[in-house]
Amino acid sequence: MNLNYQERKHILDQLQIDALTINEEDITKYIDNQRESPPSSPSSSTLTQTTQPPIDLPFLNLKSLQQQPESTCSFYIDVQNQLHWIRSPHSFYLTRKPNDDYALQIFKNILAQLKSLHLTVYTDPHDAEIFSLGVFNNQQMVDLAIVIGGDGSVLHASSKFNFKPPPIAAVNGGSLGFLSVLGADNLIQKLLTGPLNLVRRRRLVVRHKQHQFLSLNEIYIHRGFSAFLTNLLVFVNNRFIARIQADGLLISTPTGSTAYALSAGGVPVKSSVDCILLTPVCPHVMSSKQLILSDQDVITVKIDRNARASGTASVDGRQNIEIAPGESIHIFMQKAEDSLFTICEVEESVDFFKSLRDGLNWNVRVTQKGFGSTESRTYDIGDVNSDCE
Repeated sequence: MNLNYQERKHILDQLQIDALTINEEDITKYIDNQRESPPSSPSSSTLTQTTQPPIDLPFLNLKSLQQQPESTCSFYIDVQNQLHWIRSPHSFYLTRKPNDDYALQIFKNILAQLKSLHLTVYTDPHDAEIFSLGVFNNQQMVDLAIVIGGDGSVLHASSKFNFKPPPIAAVNGGSLGFLSVLGADNLIQKLLTGPLNLVRRRRLVVRHKQHQFLSLNEIYIHRGFSAFLTNLLVFVNNRFIARIQADGLLISTPTGSTAYALSAGGVPVKSSVDCILLTPVCPHVMSSKQLILSDQDVITVKIDRNARASGTASVDGRQNIEIAPGESIHIFMQKAEDSLFTICEVEESVDFFKSLRDGLNWNVRVTQKGFGSTESRTYDIGDVNSDCE
């Protein structure tokens, strides 16, 4: 379908409002009606000269992403991002970090508690066979997901849910634990009674040809096994912004800002901030910095037709998409109502800054002594739970 600039802009605006109800037939009807009685606007020749985009942005059809059935459990989330149960949860998706004895022990303990309460539990195929449980296949209506492991395990659980995912309780059974912050002690009692403090995490939609994926952390467009630099043309809202010649380019969510983007020189961003981060990886220039975009922006990355090699897009390190020279990949933020919520240990700010300090030693150094002090060297970083008074 060949759309002019105004038609494309209208479609993108509508996608932000109600992406699930739009299909190509509706778009065709709308365009036909508009062409029969077009609104007053600058002439088409003026549009061609001043606002015609440099490349064609395909129609972003979200219908191929399977919608997650809504749970029968009732809850509401208040303005402070606290979850309150109206009816107690009764079905769970339970998953764990594979090949890890510590995570396995926690898994067994939580499973025993859920079974003793006669609650329904689904899990991954391997554990379903071992523990005689139902296999979770994206069709069951679960009220809560419990993840045991590290941040990679949370990414695995996120990939199981497309639209309107259940809240995720991530138990730290891994190493760093930016996403998995909960302890296992008295966990089930806390989850069943509430209220629960939540962190809202938005995901990116990735589209290449007829394939679409969701990303909680980042999309990394890189050179793969090639020894040559990637040669990327980057467009925002169909407008050219930069040619990036580097090892690659990261397009990250705020959740992913503390992952690969941080290693590439980016800044940590709280997950509740609505934005998209663009971070070049090892660019062959001396003036490249991270760029922070609006959550309303649509990003197109095209492999230059004259590039020496194709590119690869890695989605959360789980799926790899081959992009040939001349091809493009399109990335935009999923609707806010389809956000993924993870359960806090305390609340978002406390958990975020505690993870920065404990996990990454953010702003940790030897404490400066006062004049005349006889104290030994200390690394007092303060109490993240303390008030400012």
